[in-house]
Amino acid sequence: MSNIAGKAYAMNLITPIRGLLVPLNKAIFWAVGTPLLKLSLRGLLTLSMIHYARWVILRDKDFPHLSATQPRERLRYGYMIFMSNFNGSWEQYVDSFAAAIPSG
Repeated sequence: MSNIAGKAYAMNLITPIRGLLVPLNKAIFWAVGTPLLKLSLRGLLTLSMIHYARWVILRDKDFPHLSATQPRERLRYGYMIFMSNFNGSWEQYVDSFAAAIPSG
């Protein structure tokens, strides 16, 4: 996948998360939003090839329930969804993250 005409590519990943990893991941995302840890991610602002990136964690209670007659969703897992739009190849995308946040 080479970026010849300045096109942006979309990438979506859905990953199941078991049990206590759902609240643990939610706590990690919350912590990263605090001023102390936000500074460690400022290298991401230098990634001009990435237009958009977002992580979302969904549990069964997050799905819409439109009426009393609709059965509630009963999921065995929570799900982490990652969405991103970027220019360039997959290798450039991964290498950019590694260069922007060398600490991992």
